[in-house]
Amino acid sequence: MLISNWKQARFSIYVLTLQAVVLITLVFDIPIARQVLGFLYLTFVPGFVLLRVLKLERSNMTETILFSIGLSITFLMFIGLLINELCSSNLISKPLSTEPLAIIISISVLVISILSCFKEKENFHVMGPKDLRALHLVLHFCLPILSTIGVMMVTAFKNNLLLISIILIISILFVLSSFSKFSSYYPFAIVSIASTLLLTTFLTSNYIHGYDINLDYYIFNVTKSNSYWNRSLGLGLNYMRMNLYNSMLSITVLPTVFSNILNMEETWVFKIIYPLVFSLVPLGLYQLFQRQWEKKVAFLSVLFFMSNTVFFNFRNTVKAMIAELFYILLFLVLLRKDMDHRSKWIFLVCFSFGLIVSYYSMTYIFLFLIFSAWLCSKIFGKKKEMEINSTTTVSFFVLTFSWYTFIVKGPFDALMLFLGTSFQNFFEEFLYPQSRGVLVLSAAGAETSPGFLHFLGRILFNVTAVFILIGFVSLIAKRKKERLDPEYFLLVSLNMVPLLITIIVPNLSYALQMNRMYHVTLLFLSPLFILGGRTLFENVFKILPLIKEKKRESYSLILILAVLVPFFLFQTGFVYEITGDPLPSSISLSKYRMGDYTRLDMALGNENDFFGAKWLSKYVDVENAQIYSDTKAKYQVLTSSMVNINNRIEVLSNITVFTNQSYIYFTRYNTMSGILIYDTRYPINIRYNVNELSIFNSTTVLNNKLYTNGASEIYYYP
Repeated sequence: MLISNWKQARFSIYVLTLQAVVLITLVFDIPIARQVLGFLYLTFVPGFVLLRVLKLERSNMTETILFSIGLSITFLMFIGLLINELCSSNLISKPLSTEPLAIIISISVLVISILSCFKEKENFHVMGPKDLRALHLVLHFCLPILSTIGVMMVTAFKNNLLLISIILIISILFVLSSFSKFSSYYPFAIVSIASTLLLTTFLTSNYIHGYDINLDYYIFNVTKSNSYWNRSLGLGLNYMRMNLYNSMLSITVLPTVFSNILNMEETWVFKIIYPLVFSLVPLGLYQLFQRQWEKKVAFLSVLFFMSNTVFFNFRNTVKAMIAELFYILLFLVLLRKDMDHRSKWIFLVCFSFGLIVSYYSMTYIFLFLIFSAWLCSKIFGKKKEMEINSTTTVSFFVLTFSWYTFIVKGPFDALMLFLGTSFQNFFEEFLYPQSRGVLVLSAAGAETSPGFLHFLGRILFNVTAVFILIGFVSLIAKRKKERLDPEYFLLVSLNMVPLLITIIVPNLSYALQMNRMYHVTLLFLSPLFILGGRTLFENVFKILPLIKEKKRESYSLILILAVLVPFFLFQTGFVYEITGDPLPSSISLSKYRMGDYTRLDMALGNENDFFGAKWLSKYVDVENAQIYSDTKAKYQVLTSSMVNINNRIEVLSNITVFTNQSYIYFTRYNTMSGILIYDTRYPINIRYNVNELSIFNSTTVLNNKLYTNGASEIYYYP
């Protein structure tokens, strides 16, 4: 009896010891140790403790890790929200500051771990001998570190040899892992490759770069600087967009918790923590795919998913990174047939909350899929009880619109506006091809390629699309033979719908961002690439019976890899870099030779621009002043530098009428090229020359140059 109690209490002692170590690194602010140990603690321990106390442990190591991290992130957002609400009672002045967060999180985790001592743990299992077999693969853990060093070498020494070597190593891993008999290596390989590719992209610059991510960063900064989440932040002309972003805990409460507990600068939370969390999405996909296909097919499907530039160049918004993890976890739980009812509902509630407060777009996509799946099951009269049923659908619907209408403002209004605009565009621009967007037109061959290599890259992309289409047709024809779960088959079919709608409805590719929509559908469609390739090549072998039937599967795998590996090398920009193509696609690999301001500044911005924006935010009353800039500066560098308060920035054009007490901000691109970007939407792309601004004919303005650092400039209009 005493031995049994000791075994139960031992877990709490472990948690207490780990908490003590983390708190010591926090109190004494020990560099690196505070960040590394704090990150591992925050992202794993709370969820793992909850798994124990709720008796939800899985016998599978991969699911244990995924569910623990999913529950941990949900726990952090919920606890942060709970602490934040204490501020309304004047109990804590700054609820999201380091001390309240550290104390309440530690106490909560410790209490939960103590409660777990009273639970029986006969079947507790996290990692077995077969799982430990893969731990010696040091290479998988070194790749992300080497990629970080490689990016630093490109920036400091203009030497990309290490990055090129890493991409070659990953290509070799594609082949070797595909023919390996040890499937226990797959999860390690997936996380290693995913984190390597993501960190290579995100660490290219020391600053935030992209579009939506800059407003994500601005909202995060507001929350952290106040140590409080104000759910009614948007009060200016841009209130809908401001409220829309501010309603997401994934960019308000969650990064504030990470930044304060880990003592990590805001930029690096988005550039390191979020990509590492996002690298678990492919691991979740592997777990989902292997339930329907053999492990090798599941692994190859995930490799194809990660090979697309829409995965590793995913730097437009960080909200979707957290949301996609919950999105996959929800389907992992929903499609699990052997999970008891109680456990399933606990996971569904937790992960539904995580998805809803992370990203509205992914929430609406998830709601569309489960509602459509339930509706189709009713229409086609499925006799068997479906896991996606009316109870699940209605419950998620109620949770979604309770949060989006009663707790926060923005997401529901944005949905209504989006539906109304899409309906109007359908009738007004249906016959206008250019309204389908660049990606759709490029895939259709309507856009000219900038060179022969880029033409080959497009051909390879189109080949993968053909494989997916063949795979879908084959899946319909061989559904019974493949023995797929009916609900999974239904979800795969439904994921073809958003792609088709995006192509059919005018301007929808802009609203949904076609790259992002393609990425989301690949979460279910990736196995069709493998299935399509296998179907195509096996049929060719039947027509040309030169290969024995027993070896057809092996040769099909070789040919699929013959498409997948070059596709990966093109998508990563490896081919364009080693051939010296004048239009490289990878900033990480080719940054050293993209030195002209017209290209590198457009992609990453310039540090001089950030210095100028910081000066503007520090020495100018940006909340009351009228500021003018071009579109790119407004939505990127000025936003992330906390200048974009209540939409006080006007976009410059040749008909701009300046008001008194105005400030004009120029980026390096503006000053060096003499061009102002007014509208970047394709095919509009309106630009003006600086000398077209009538105000610059005035010597008064030219003499009122308040700031210059040799690139970025700020003028004052008195």
